[in-house]
Amino acid sequence: MPKPSLKKHDKPVRVGESARTQNISAMSEVKTFMDAALPRFEDKVEHEITDLFFLFVQSDKDLTKMYLDTVAASGNLQAVNSQISKLLAEHFQLVSTGVIKDNPHSNLIQSYSERSK
Repeated sequence: MPKPSLKKHDKPVRVGESARTQNISAMSEVKTFMDAALPRFEDKVEHEITDLFFLFVQSDKDLTKMYLDTVAASGNLQAVNSQISKLLAEHFQLVSTGVIKDNPHSNLIQSYSERSK
């Protein structure tokens, strides 16, 4: 009779531990990881929300077209981008820190104001 093989997602049970104990231990490790990672992520999202939003827009063909059409209809790139930034801040209840970042990752903007709660 052939031995049952482990599937890729199956993990062997450590000697002396039940699968349930190992699962609880893994969940505890995930919780510890998330407790460390989430505040950093939240801080980055808050401060760089405008850049992240424009990266999101430029990664979506339909949104990029809508954005470019909006800019063309307005005739004022700076006014459109400023309004987008203000609406993002309103939506996420953020305020400007007064710090201007002039090195965005998005190609759609040249600078942005850092935001915070």
